Amino acid sequence: MMHPSPFTRVALVATAMIAVGVAMTTGAPPRSDGPAQEPTTAREYIVHWPTGTAAALADVDGVTVLDTPGADELEKLGAYVVKVDGAGTIDAILAAGAEYVEPNATFSSHGGGGPMSSGGGAGAQAGDPLLPQQWFHKTIGSVRAWGTAQGQGVLVAVVDSGVGPHPDLTVTGGRDFTGGDGRWTDQYGHGTHVAGLCCAIGGNDIGGSGVAPRASVLSARVLEANGQGSLDAVAAGIVWSADQGAQVINLSLGGPSGTRSLNEALAYAYGHGSLIVCAAGNDGSTRPMYPAARDDCLSVGASTSGDSAASFSNRHASVDISAPGESILSTCLGGGYCLMDGTSMAAPLVSGAAALVIASGVSGPGAVSWRLRSTAAPRQAVVSGKRLDVAAALAARPTGVPAPATLAPRPTAPVATPYPTMPPTPTLGVRIIPIVVPPGCHVAVMCQEPYPGP
Repeated sequence: MMHPSPFTRVALVATAMIAVGVAMTTGAPPRSDGPAQEPTTAREYIVHWPTGTAAALADVDGVTVLDTPGADELEKLGAYVVKVDGAGTIDAILAAGAEYVEPNATFSSHGGGGPMSSGGGAGAQAGDPLLPQQWFHKTIGSVRAWGTAQGQGVLVAVVDSGVGPHPDLTVTGGRDFTGGDGRWTDQYGHGTHVAGLCCAIGGNDIGGSGVAPRASVLSARVLEANGQGSLDAVAAGIVWSADQGAQVINLSLGGPSGTRSLNEALAYAYGHGSLIVCAAGNDGSTRPMYPAARDDCLSVGASTSGDSAASFSNRHASVDISAPGESILSTCLGGGYCLMDGTSMAAPLVSGAAALVIASGVSGPGAVSWRLRSTAAPRQAVVSGKRLDVAAALAARPTGVPAPATLAPRPTAPVATPYPTMPPTPTLGVRIIPIVVPPGCHVAVMCQEPYPGP
């Protein structure tokens, strides 16, 4: 079947027709696997200011510091959202001491808009009536793992379009970072589907079950009702989730380039003990997607029911593990269930598995990541060559964890940071040319003549 967009394909489930199978409505609008970065509007930028000197930012002519919903979270990174009068103002900000200035990029979902609804109740079958239709549970062995742990006591943050309300989800609370109506509930549909794959309640006679049926969900709403959100909202949502104690943060979103403020938010969350699980993207290409390509993320590709790579799944070397991502049934707006495709669906399965591992007694994002990667089932046909195996992860005896217990080292492309171009400076015949030094690199000075000393 042709995918109508490079991102998530959606088919609605008529829950009243469970007795005769799942009814797929092909006219449903396509959904995005997450936002892709687009140019910013309204001359908004994110500025990183050295600690203790932020007050000077407001004194720069032509700069307005914006009071965004996530301003307090961004300030913990030393970052501020500003509106500037023109390009010359950026030079003034840098001259005043800013470490970087980057556009407050708009993240937008590629696909149809509007809430999704699958209609009425879940049917009369005992237990979880839709569990047999969630084929991925059998593939990854999550049902067998539930005898060891079900995610009890673990908090999973879904940084997305909001979550619920839905009778099959336990949401402990949330926060809206979009600057809209202040509600953290879902007005688009993507986040509710993602949350259900991780953490839908099991054994309650409603719908199906998440991989971690007793874990709790935290909703960080960073995408608006049209599926679009800004860079500052995503970064603030990550910081806030970490501050709330989320042991797992699911990011089923991404774009083609990295940013400094997003990288700092990821580092902040990892430093606070959060495992960050990221969808690898649905371009079907070998290019990296961010934040999944960052070393702070556990990057997840999508596989099929036949343990092959989903045609839409990205295949960059940064992908750590694959999980089912095709024809995935989960919670939907309106209290029902619907099908979606995408690495957006694969990532929360890994997030749910991480919650089970944490509930079983493994602590620390590096150790949890290692447990999931080291016990994954070898499958040559999937991206990364290994597919999530929840049963194996829970059955594994304690093994040595690499020290330090970081995420898997892998090739990571240098981050393209949009530094403004500075004009040559003729002072004393010296021309200053700014350069971007990639992470892990150093600047060396070579002299053609012996250095005469000071």
